[in-house]
Amino acid sequence: MRKDWYGLMPGICGFTTHATYDYTFKLPDHKSEYSGTEIQSLPVDPISTPVYGGTLSVFRDQKKVVVDLSEYKHPFELNGTYHYP
Repeated sequence: MRKDWYGLMPGICGFTTHATYDYTFKLPDHKSEYSGTEIQSLPVDPISTPVYGGTLSVFRDQKKVVVDLSEYKHPFELNGTYHYP
């Protein structure tokens, strides 16, 4: 999952006009809905493993993913509806 932001925003070394967040999840089986406890973030960090709540739903017939997760009891920054090719 990837989200791009455009505009003037603060970065590590000053301001930037483009920012991205990338997340890769490992999902067990081939289901239509996954609970937050079933989702594993990749790559696996042995020091800090994220704790997710909520759901991630996959509508394969519509090529759509609905993310409604929380991370450490805070809304996940990439919540929303996504379409894939």
